[in-house]
Amino acid sequence: MAEAAYIASQPLSAFDRHSRLIYEHFMMLGLNKLLPLTQVSKVHPLIARKSWRSFLCDTDSDGLKLILQG
Repeated sequence: MAEAAYIASQPLSAFDRHSRLIYEHFMMLGLNKLLPLTQVSKVHPLIARKSWRSFLCDTDSDGLKLILQG
């Protein structure tokens, strides 16, 4: 769990091209609530085109995964 706390404290841009993979892994484990989307500063170009308001809806991880796959 210490690793999850460390990753959650970092902005996703710190993980460069692996940002999306890390976030999806958090979603699969049900830990994505530990990683607030306010820390996402660099994301996949398909996600970047979506408005930040898209992420304010309260969806389950499957619904959010569909949003992220856009």
